[in-house]
Amino acid sequence: MLRKETGSASSDKEFRRLVGKIYDENAKHNHIPDYSVRLDGNNVRFTNRKTMKALPSAETTVFPTLDQETYNARIVAPGYDVYYLEQEWRNFWVESGKPELKNPDAAFIGFCKSRHNKHPMQ
Repeated sequence: MLRKETGSASSDKEFRRLVGKIYDENAKHNHIPDYSVRLDGNNVRFTNRKTMKALPSAETTVFPTLDQETYNARIVAPGYDVYYLEQEWRNFWVESGKPELKNPDAAFIGFCKSRHNKHPMQ
């Protein structure tokens, strides 16, 4: 079922092998943020580790807004989910006291570059 949901053209056997490889790599390097992966027979179980801190409610915090073009940040941080990086950046901004940002887009791009330089995705 997962093979069909992901749109994979692989055979069932090959798909299981590839998922197993993802599982093995994640077990070694923990590449999937905030989730643990477990193989349970023919089932793959993703469990949220609940490691992300909750953001303050949107009612009390007004976050810096980004231009749509800024989401092309995946160019400076290839392999990363740009929306996950945005969530990390917003957390970082709140934890650093919500400083006034003259250029939120440049701040976000810089944040993405620093994340990629610290932990480049292969």
